[in-house]
Amino acid sequence: PEGFILYTTAVVAMQYKVVAMSITPNWIFWFLWGLSFAGYVLFVYVYGLISTLDFYNVAPQAFRQPIFWLSILLVPLLLVVSDHAFDHLWAVLDPSSRDVLMEKLAQDDHMRSREKDRSSCTNGVVMRTISTPGQSGNST
Repeated sequence: PEGFILYTTAVVAMQYKVVAMSITPNWIFWFLWGLSFAGYVLFVYVYGLISTLDFYNVAPQAFRQPIFWLSILLVPLLLVVSDHAFDHLWAVLDPSSRDVLMEKLAQDDHMRSREKDRSSCTNGVVMRTISTPGQSGNST
């Protein structure tokens, strides 16, 4: 079952990579992603139930081992985190034109939100200074 665990870990890692690379996932994307993962699990389980094959009972044995579940959760997670860290580092050290544009757009959005916050403090009310009689410059 060790080979099956290794192969399944690679499949799950690529499933995570597909999710990480998707830019605008929608319900169709998530449905097909879940269907492909469920199809893989169902296929290897049913294929492992055929007693005339060398793969007999490999999937059920692997599913019972805690190392299987640990490996398909932690290894892909570490790979995705390292991918994001590398991408971020690369964008800082050698930014592409897309990276520069995205940074400028993020700065513009930040400036707009700051201006909006400042203008919303007054809620459109014109603030006037109220002066007391002793403070006004009029001496009559």
